[in-house]
Amino acid sequence: MPKKVRGLRGEQYEQAKHEALRGEAIQIGSDVARMMDQVLECLEASPAANVYQANGQLVRIAEQRELRRQSAAIKRQQITKVVSPHSRDSLPEALARAGVHFEKWNAKEKEYKPTMPPRELISALLAAQSYPKVPPLQGIVGAPVMRSDGSIFATPGYDPNTALYFFDDDEIAWELPNKPELVDARAAVWRIIDIFETLPFSTDGDRSVFLAALMTPFIRHLVVSAPLFAVSASTSGTGKSMICDIPSLIFTGQRAAMMPPPATHEEADKLLFSALLAKDSIVVLDNVDHPLESNSLCTYLTSGSLKQRVLGSNTEVHAKADLIMFANGNNLALVGDLNNRALSCELSVDTERPEMRSFDFDLRERVLNNRANLVRDILTIYKAWHLSGCPTPNGLSVFGRFEHWSRLVREPLGWVGLNDPLETRTRLMIGDPETEKLEAMLTSWHNVYGSERISVAQILRELDTDMVSPEMQNLGDALQDIAGDKVGLNRHRLGKFLARNQGRIINGYRILKKGVSGKVSQWSVELQGV
Repeated sequence: MPKKVRGLRGEQYEQAKHEALRGEAIQIGSDVARMMDQVLECLEASPAANVYQANGQLVRIAEQRELRRQSAAIKRQQITKVVSPHSRDSLPEALARAGVHFEKWNAKEKEYKPTMPPRELISALLAAQSYPKVPPLQGIVGAPVMRSDGSIFATPGYDPNTALYFFDDDEIAWELPNKPELVDARAAVWRIIDIFETLPFSTDGDRSVFLAALMTPFIRHLVVSAPLFAVSASTSGTGKSMICDIPSLIFTGQRAAMMPPPATHEEADKLLFSALLAKDSIVVLDNVDHPLESNSLCTYLTSGSLKQRVLGSNTEVHAKADLIMFANGNNLALVGDLNNRALSCELSVDTERPEMRSFDFDLRERVLNNRANLVRDILTIYKAWHLSGCPTPNGLSVFGRFEHWSRLVREPLGWVGLNDPLETRTRLMIGDPETEKLEAMLTSWHNVYGSERISVAQILRELDTDMVSPEMQNLGDALQDIAGDKVGLNRHRLGKFLARNQGRIINGYRILKKGVSGKVSQWSVELQGV
């Protein structure tokens, strides 16, 4: 560290350090580790360099069109700010902006001369994976957000407390709540509801799910996991895409990033990972036209991070799972464990052609025109709840895997007197094809065997006889629906289904693994309370 910085403290120290480092050139030599330390120290002192660390990479804030082709399947509005890894071309430019200069010994003139940073240094910086002196970047926000201590981050630029970067391209004069109380929070809720009065929610619970979706972006950086918001209607033209767009319009001023429903697990992995690396705030699986099943999405919704190999390299990157997922579709159905990780928002209209309805205003435009007021009202709910001691309303059930999200979203909504967003989750279970198949299997299995221990192989042998009872035939039909293929029942597929649903209770029945006999698993269907 330069001598003129020593002895200073606080802001004087940081300013003097920045000026001193900008004025010193790094001398190129054979010691790459030394040069790396000097570069990283300069970056620490230069917040304007657009160099941050995220997911074990040096990254920058870029515009959407600068992203690599891997993100092409995700449709973003033009001029979207995203996070992109630094490259061999972009990093030297960033170093120059940070005032990091290099010089090399000129033997002929016997003095150091300005030069470009050596390629081996740039390569070493990009490959390091650990950057203790470079500021971390958790995400990009387009509106003020809550901090963990109840304060509000509202100053454009980088915030060390949250590791977020606040872009305020529209230069909005944000009016933030000061010391709101419960009466102020309730007034804020009804102002929000009034703006969206034309949205045809099926129940008050569906409206609460929508309000939870509006609130989640403002605390997403504070929680490990957030549920999937599943938006459904019986027909097109009811406003499903609108529901998914509105939280993004409020939070970022732009429409949400749209992703086609992935056809395979591998495609889901790539698209989700791409969105995580870009630090998208909200991503929508748009127009899902089949029962939605995704192990990758299940993992993402409840894990703190995802790991994947970077395209074109042997480097594995851990990406923090911090975006909010939506899915929409006509009569949207979720399969298996995805139901336990989602909230259902259903729309309904009493007309044959809902797309022909006319309104006096464009709702998206109305949201943008009222964006500052909507942000103020959402933050008012949070601030008033926090100042009141973060009270927990009576009667709220546990939402497993999303306890912290429930604390910061469901509890404020319940505190101001709104319905619990979890009220709508029962319809997801009713519409789940896997749940229906499991229910049919459990009922017919118990009708045949009671709670007797039996193997899958024994059941198949008994089905392969000339004399099959009606009850046994019902069980065979149920198993065929679960694991049937062109040549009969697939034992491997059936075994995976049983293992996946072991212990799950449907109408009082559950299947349990009761040990192994002769290397063959034994199963039993039990009726609770018997």
